[in-house]
Amino acid sequence: MRNVLIFFLFLLPLAAVSQDGFDMAKLVDTIVKYRDASDYEMCTKVFQTHLKRADQYSPKSKGQLFYYYSKFLKHVGKYDQSLLYLTKAQLIPHDPNEAEFFDKTEQLIYRQKAYIYFDTHEMDSSRRYLNLLLEDHSFIADRTMSFVRNIQGYFEFLDGNYAEAEKIYLSGIEYQRTHEDTYCGLPLTTVKLMQLYGKTGELDKLKAIFDETIAVCKKCNSQQDESYARYVMAELSDDNQDYKTAFAQYKIARTMDDSLKEVKNHEALADLDKKYQSDLKDETIRSQKEKERASQIAQVEKDKLTNTIFIGLVVVITIIIFFLWRNSRQRIVLRQQKVEIERNLNEKQLLLKEIHHRVKNNFQIVSSLLELQAKGIEDEKALQLALEGQNRVKSMAFIHQKLYQNDDFLISFDDFTEKLIKEIGSMYAIKDVVLDLQISKETLFDVDTAIPLGLMINELITNAFKYGFQKGRENKLLVRIEDLGEKNILVVQDNGPGIPEGINIAKSKSLGMRLVRRLSKQLGGEMHYSFQNGAEFRVVFRDTQSRMEED
Repeated sequence: MRNVLIFFLFLLPLAAVSQDGFDMAKLVDTIVKYRDASDYEMCTKVFQTHLKRADQYSPKSKGQLFYYYSKFLKHVGKYDQSLLYLTKAQLIPHDPNEAEFFDKTEQLIYRQKAYIYFDTHEMDSSRRYLNLLLEDHSFIADRTMSFVRNIQGYFEFLDGNYAEAEKIYLSGIEYQRTHEDTYCGLPLTTVKLMQLYGKTGELDKLKAIFDETIAVCKKCNSQQDESYARYVMAELSDDNQDYKTAFAQYKIARTMDDSLKEVKNHEALADLDKKYQSDLKDETIRSQKEKERASQIAQVEKDKLTNTIFIGLVVVITIIIFFLWRNSRQRIVLRQQKVEIERNLNEKQLLLKEIHHRVKNNFQIVSSLLELQAKGIEDEKALQLALEGQNRVKSMAFIHQKLYQNDDFLISFDDFTEKLIKEIGSMYAIKDVVLDLQISKETLFDVDTAIPLGLMINELITNAFKYGFQKGRENKLLVRIEDLGEKNILVVQDNGPGIPEGINIAKSKSLGMRLVRRLSKQLGGEMHYSFQNGAEFRVVFRDTQSRMEED
């Protein structure tokens, strides 16, 4: 409920009816109604209806529409589209008399971009927009800035400026403590302060802020925030060798997670039972009407028949009633079986989504631990190995994130590959790359194929950035996946110098090449290398269904 309220509060600023008929307040009410019902499909339809008429709106109304649509896209995890509409809102030509409105909108856009890049772990971009916002945030409400400064404090924490980070966190906490509309958002800040005290070893302060966090969670009835705070406390206690506290907090958090999951399952089961009872009642009424109708027909026929065929008529009626009763019973049994099958299927899909979500979270934790560990490595080669390992973990985390977001548990590799290339490019600080991505949106694979394929793509693209690309020149990268019927082919090609002559790639001791060879065999295929104005790697592989048919 707290997340719903925050979402609603973010939609309230600037809501008004404009002269061109654009009723922002009505749009807000409609979106919040569908948002409360988790009907994101209807939210999208409402926005699309207005977007089709956007050219008929004034610049001010169009800016409002683009900005709020971008917030909705961020809320449902479509970060690239959200950034696109934020940029569109910035580029709208406007009258100088409306400069104050668009200045305010620009500050909101800076804040939103800082949030998006922070959530997607593009920290350099997040810092840039945060700094632009901090230069002038005169239009931003204090309650909003109290949350924005969480990001500022986190960056100070990453840079090792612990005193400055603590100062920023405490300032935000003091504001949230004294304002009712932000009080329940305190755990967003206090948990970060817990992590800071855990890092600096100030265990008394850590204990005090943890106790306050739990108190706020209980007062606001936020079990999810309390569970997360206890997980963080368990990790920090483990880091400080307080294993007793770590075990106790971890046990409580796991119990709370199981309780939350059980509540959701009970709600889903209650809803299914309600629908089943309604269907059963309708079926009973229909069955009774059919019986009454048959009885009436039989009675009319009985009156027309003579006494000589009375016994035969009774036999016929009895047979009809028997078959009607048997058919009715069969329909009820079949309907019960169908409801039970659908209930079991929904439970399994819910459980599978939860598994992928937890696997993704665990991968992200491992990635964060590798990132923190890498900060303490001074040897360049060891640091590179640590970063490459982190990127492999991120690749698998991307895959499980896609599995969690898709109801059919299939992964579209065009979006996955594009995000992976951005991640690797930021790691090697090479931005001038001409990308030729030839992957159809219909290129879908299940988890058994997606994870090995994703790791191979990660290794081959990393190889291109590491050995094939150079700063100050035009670097080209081609990534293509083709469906050849019974087989598929992955092609990764760059315009670099290629593998030096005399090196037998089949016997290479490179971890990346060995990993690609083994993964290609795992997918029932093989890897080939050639040089054509650059290094070209081809991997022929089979998807899960093809491998099962072959076995």
